[in-house]
Amino acid sequence: MVELTTKFNKNDLWHNALPIGKFYHAVYGEIEITHELIKQMAENFKAGRPHYKPPVNISHNDENGSYGYVDDVEAREDGLWVHLVLTEEGVKLLEGKKFNYLSAEFTPEYVDPKSGEKVGAVFLGVALTNRPAHPYMQPLKFSDLVETVKAAVTKAITFMFGGGNMDEVIELAEMPVDETSSWDWNWARDADAIIEKLGWAGLARACAYVKREGGKLPEKKEAYKLPFAKLKNGKLTIYKSGVIAAMRALLGARGGVDISRDEKKTVYNKLARLYRRFNMEPPEFHYEQEVDSMELEARVKQLEEELAKAKTALEEKDKEIEELNKKIAEYELEAFKVKKVSEGYKPAVVEQVLEMVKAGEIKLEAAEKIIDMSEKVELEQKYFAMEGSKSENIEDIAMQDAKELGYLKKEV
Repeated sequence: MVELTTKFNKNDLWHNALPIGKFYHAVYGEIEITHELIKQMAENFKAGRPHYKPPVNISHNDENGSYGYVDDVEAREDGLWVHLVLTEEGVKLLEGKKFNYLSAEFTPEYVDPKSGEKVGAVFLGVALTNRPAHPYMQPLKFSDLVETVKAAVTKAITFMFGGGNMDEVIELAEMPVDETSSWDWNWARDADAIIEKLGWAGLARACAYVKREGGKLPEKKEAYKLPFAKLKNGKLTIYKSGVIAAMRALLGARGGVDISRDEKKTVYNKLARLYRRFNMEPPEFHYEQEVDSMELEARVKQLEEELAKAKTALEEKDKEIEELNKKIAEYELEAFKVKKVSEGYKPAVVEQVLEMVKAGEIKLEAAEKIIDMSEKVELEQKYFAMEGSKSENIEDIAMQDAKELGYLKKEV
């Protein structure tokens, strides 16, 4: 059995060079190819052992020259698979059926020439032969290679570009790409240029969706949607920016696109594969209605965040106002105290009454009335009794009394 890569290249193939199993050799006796053995060979190959590319020779004889080399190996469930890169001479030998089998070369105990270290089993190369020692070796059916590769290429390209007949698939696969230019599609300019040069089939290849009429390509531009390619240097070229623009429109950007709900997933798959051609991860699929819902949810979330920020800012402002009101109240009490003391009331009395205000027991208006009814009454009685005396100035006496009693601040 031959397993092939998907490259359409005759000198490029995989083959199971060491099938799992036990057999007997005339020189080496019993040989058993185990999973542990081929795993060790694969690990050593990845580590650069041997230090040269294992050759493809004839009948294990390097004197006849090389007909290719092994550039990769894989330990699989059924054996050690090797990737062969053949020369033109090697290809001709297999095409002419000169040799039908491979014969592997390996050593169970390899000594690394750089370090002198024993590293275990190492794969050394393969030979083209007609008499393989391994009884489970399958023949190289090279005559089937081209058709097998063609089938693999067809399958891979069909997967990438969403189907179509073989000619269309290959044409799409062979289209050049532009990874850097911006996308400025104009239906009157770009679509007409494609139709003139390549016909309506060319416009179909340039667009991700075509609304067909009876299975045929319509000859009206309204049926063609989501362009991603246009003419560049005379060739229909896939634009990376065009693929992105088409995908965004499909998913709802710029008002969306008039494509039935059932067909949108198919178009998405085609564009997603084009995304991967540019090594991009496509966005998650969703319908336009879901876009509206998502936009609404995003807007609600944004408003909630803005409301939370406004609430926090308001709370901070409330704290600032509260602190300001406290300071204002303190300034009012201090001004009240200065005023009453300057009027001649005893500071101790004023302080005592103001403590009641601070504790919330009375208001400032009540405090003023209480202070007004305090010790000033005694002074007024004293001065009233002295009104009949003309020998002294009553006002001067009252001021002196106030100073002595501590009703006024001292001047310094």
